[in-house]
Amino acid sequence: MVPKSSEEFQKWIKTKDRMLFCPGLPGAGKTVLAAIVIHHLLNLFGNDSNIGIAYHYCDLGHRYNETDNLILSSILKQLAQCSGSLPDAMSTLYSKHKDKGTRPSLREIAIIDGLDECLVWRDVMAQLRGLQGANILATSRAISGIANDLVLKGSSILEVHARGTDVRKYLNRKMSKLSRFVMRDQQLQEDICNAILGASGGMFLLARLHLNSLEGKLSIGTLRDALTALPTGALAYDEAYDDAMKRIESQHRERTAIAKDVLAWLTFAKRPLRVEELRTAVIVQETDSHLDEERLMDIEDMVSVCAGLVEIDEKNDRGTLIHNTTKKYLKRTRAKWRPDADAAITASCLTYLLFRVFDVEFSEIDECLQREKAGRQLYPLLDYSMEYSALHARLAVTKPPSVARFLSSESRVTRNWLLLKAKCGNEQGKETVEWLIEHGLCTDIRDAEGRTPLRYAVLNGWERCVQLLLERRASLDSDIENMTPLHYTVKNGDEAIAQTFLSAGTPVDTLVVRQTYIPTYQEGRVIYVIGDSEKSVAQNSRTVEGLTTLHLAALTGSQRMTKFLLDHGANPNFPSDSGETPLHLALRRDLYGPKWPGIVDFWNDPDNRVECVLDYIELDDDEDEYCSTQDWIQKERLAILDLLLENPEVDVDAQDIFGISSLHIAARSKDLSESITQKLIDKGATISLSTKENKTPLHFAVMNGNLGVVSKLLTLGADPTDEDVNGLNALHYAAQKGHLKIMQDVLSRVPDFLSETFLGSKDKNGTECVASSVEQRWSC
Repeated sequence: MVPKSSEEFQKWIKTKDRMLFCPGLPGAGKTVLAAIVIHHLLNLFGNDSNIGIAYHYCDLGHRYNETDNLILSSILKQLAQCSGSLPDAMSTLYSKHKDKGTRPSLREIAIIDGLDECLVWRDVMAQLRGLQGANILATSRAISGIANDLVLKGSSILEVHARGTDVRKYLNRKMSKLSRFVMRDQQLQEDICNAILGASGGMFLLARLHLNSLEGKLSIGTLRDALTALPTGALAYDEAYDDAMKRIESQHRERTAIAKDVLAWLTFAKRPLRVEELRTAVIVQETDSHLDEERLMDIEDMVSVCAGLVEIDEKNDRGTLIHNTTKKYLKRTRAKWRPDADAAITASCLTYLLFRVFDVEFSEIDECLQREKAGRQLYPLLDYSMEYSALHARLAVTKPPSVARFLSSESRVTRNWLLLKAKCGNEQGKETVEWLIEHGLCTDIRDAEGRTPLRYAVLNGWERCVQLLLERRASLDSDIENMTPLHYTVKNGDEAIAQTFLSAGTPVDTLVVRQTYIPTYQEGRVIYVIGDSEKSVAQNSRTVEGLTTLHLAALTGSQRMTKFLLDHGANPNFPSDSGETPLHLALRRDLYGPKWPGIVDFWNDPDNRVECVLDYIELDDDEDEYCSTQDWIQKERLAILDLLLENPEVDVDAQDIFGISSLHIAARSKDLSESITQKLIDKGATISLSTKENKTPLHFAVMNGNLGVVSKLLTLGADPTDEDVNGLNALHYAAQKGHLKIMQDVLSRVPDFLSETFLGSKDKNGTECVASSVEQRWSC
C-alpha cells in the first residue's frame, strides 16, 4: 500500500494539477489502495467546500454499460455535492472574487480505480486531465498499452504492491478462521504469517488464497505440510485456485454440487447477481412448476462451501467472486469442473419462466417485470431469465430438454417474452427476439396498444429481425397510432428496412384508414376500443382508400422517404378515405379526421412534422439559427413537392371529398404560395377547378389575401365573376375581408361596361355584398 509518507503521494496531494498513476499486478491491492486514499482525502479535506473529491470504481462486469458520459456525470455530481448548498457556495465565491478581480481557487481531486476494467478509460482520462488544476489518481493493472498512452503522459508513477506489514495485519485479523489449535499457539501463527508472506510475493489476493487453503487442517503436522507446499512464482495463482477446487471436490457430494452451481452462476452470468437471484438460481430444477422456498439456502452457507472463492458484497447486495483472476481461472478450466454451465443456466432460466405464476396476459407480466427492475424482488430470477436465457441457450454446447419443452409450451409467457424483448429495444433484446423467431415461436402477439414485435423491430432498426418476422408472415395490421409496421419505416427514415418489406412482397402502397381508439378500463387494465361510428370502416377489409406510406412521407416532411417510395412505384394519386392524395398532404401539412390535441395519433401529432425542430430554438435567443432552420424546412418541403410533381403519373387536379385540389390549397397558403402556384400551373393544374361549393382557386386566394396569387390567376385567365354556391364572387370576398388592393386588381380585370354591374352584383340572398361590406366596415 501507499504510506502517507510516500514521496510521490505527498507531492501529488500537495501540488495542484498533478496526475499519479498507480500500476500493479492482479491481486496486488489496487482497489484497497484506492479506498485507503479516498478515506484519507475525506479525512483531510472533507469539511473544505473549496475542495471537491470524487471517485469511481471501474467494474469489469459493467464494462459494456459504462460510458464516458456516465462516469463523468457521476464524478461531476460528487464534486457538486461536496459544496453542500451549491447555489450558496457559488454566490459566495462569485462575490468574493468579483471584488478582487481574481478567479476561484477550487481544487478537484478525482480517484479512478481499475482503468484496465473500463473500455472508455482513455476518453474519461482525457476529459479529467482537461480540468484546470485537477489532481487525479488512477490505478490499473501493469499494462504497457495503458502506462505508455499519451493521455497519461507526464504522470508520476507509483507501483502498487502489498507491504509485509499490511499483509501481516490482514493475516492476523483472519487467523481465527483456522482450526482452534492455531489460536492457542503464538509461534505457529508467526510461522503461518512468515510462510504466506514468503509465498505471496506482495500480492494480497494470493495471501488470502493461501490462508483459505489452510482452513480445515486439523493437526499441526498437516498444516505445516500445507505451508511447505504453498505455491509460488508465475503459476502461484493457478496452483492456489487448483487447490481451492480440490477442496471443493473433497466435500460431501451435495456441498460440492452446490459450490459448483454457485461458481457456475457467478462465473458465467452476464451481469452481477443480487443475493436473492443467486439463492433462487441454484435451486431451480427442470421438473419444477413453482419455486419451493423450503429449498432456499442461507447465503452464508452457500459461500461457505466455495473454498473462499466467493464473497458477499453487502453494500450492493451481490454475490461475487473474490477477484477477476478467479473468474478468468474458472472460465479457463471450465472443462474440468462445469463444461455444461451455459446449458445448466439455460435450463434453470427457462424452467423458471414456465412457472404457472407467469402464465398471464402481456400487461400483467410487463407490470411484474417493471416492478422487478424497480427493485421489488417478488420473483428474483424473472428479470435475468427474460434478459439472458436465449444468450445462454445460444452458447450451450448441448441444448437441455427444457429448451424444447419451453418452445412447445402453451404458456402465454413464451409469446409474451418475444413482445417484451422487442419492446425493450436493447442489443440483448435483439438477440433474444432473433432466437425466439428462429425457433418458431408465434409472432402474432400485440400489446394493449396494438403494437407487435414487428412494429418494435422496425423502430429498433433490427433489420434481420424484420426479415425473420416477414418470412413467418407476421401481421402488418395497424396499431392505435393508425400506423402499420411499414409506415414506421417512414417515421424512422429507414430505407434499408423499408426495402426489406418490399423485397418480402409487402405492397409499397400499404394503407391505413384512421380510426379513433377510445381507452376504457376493464378489470383494472386499459383496453382500447374503436369508436362506434368507425366500426363499420374497421370491418371493411377490402377498402381501396386510405393513407399510404407516401401520404406519411409527404405529410411529415421526409424528402428521403418520399423519393425512396416514388422510386419503388408508390402511387402519387392514391386517395385516402377522404380523397386526399400525397400531394394534398404535402401542401396542407395536415389532414382530415381526428384533430390534435383532442384526439392524438401519429398522423396529427405536430411533433411528427419536420417543422417541430423550430420548437427547440428560441427566436429571441438565436434569431439567425431560427431563420436558417426555417429556410431549411421550406427547402425540404419544396423538394418533396418537386419529387411529386416530377412523377409522370401525378394528377395535379385530383380532388378530395370536398372537391379541393392542390391548386386550391396553394392559393390559400401563406408560405411560398406564389412559387408553389406557379409549379402547379406549369404541371397543368386547371385554374378554375371548382370545389363542391363551387369555389375556385381564385376564391381561396382572395379570401386569404394572397395578392400575388390573385394577380397570377387573373392574368392566366381566372374568371373573377365565377360564383360559389352562395352566389359570392371574388370581388365579394375581397370586400368582406377588406382587401382593397385585391378589389382594385379584380375590378381592373373587368371590362368598363361591366364594372357597374359587377360592383352591384348580389349573392343568392339578394344582398349587394360589396356595398354591404363597405357599410359594415365604415360603421365600425
